[in-house]
Amino acid sequence: MFEPSVTRASAIETLDPDTLIAWADAAPDRRYPRLGVPVFKVENLDQVTGLSPAFVFVLKHAPDKAGFLGDPYSRVHPMNWSGSLVTALDHRKAMLGGLAELGDAEIDRWLDGAMKAIDTWIASERKRESQQEESFE
Repeated sequence: MFEPSVTRASAIETLDPDTLIAWADAAPDRRYPRLGVPVFKVENLDQVTGLSPAFVFVLKHAPDKAGFLGDPYSRVHPMNWSGSLVTALDHRKAMLGGLAELGDAEIDRWLDGAMKAIDTWIASERKRESQQEESFE
């Protein structure tokens, strides 16, 4: 229930957001970090079209926003993609930047760390792609 499928939206996204918040508020320290609401709206298996409204709604209500956001890799790095991973990460980074509009210092701190991590992943992937291209020459 808490893990999104490759072929369809996560079941958790189909729940009424207020019901989800009421459930999480019953034990916020345990439940918010485990919700697993996907960060991004995804179409056609790998096309990120923006931030998930359900994710943003839950994030706004989470008492420990950093705890809910968790590890940037598990939140941002694609499980599957077509084409360049660099392109996919760049696009997700741009979409993730929308969280800054929430104007929350705790989210901004997490976002700063996440952006640095994404930049590291992108640099590493560019290096890997370059080495792979060189090996074909």
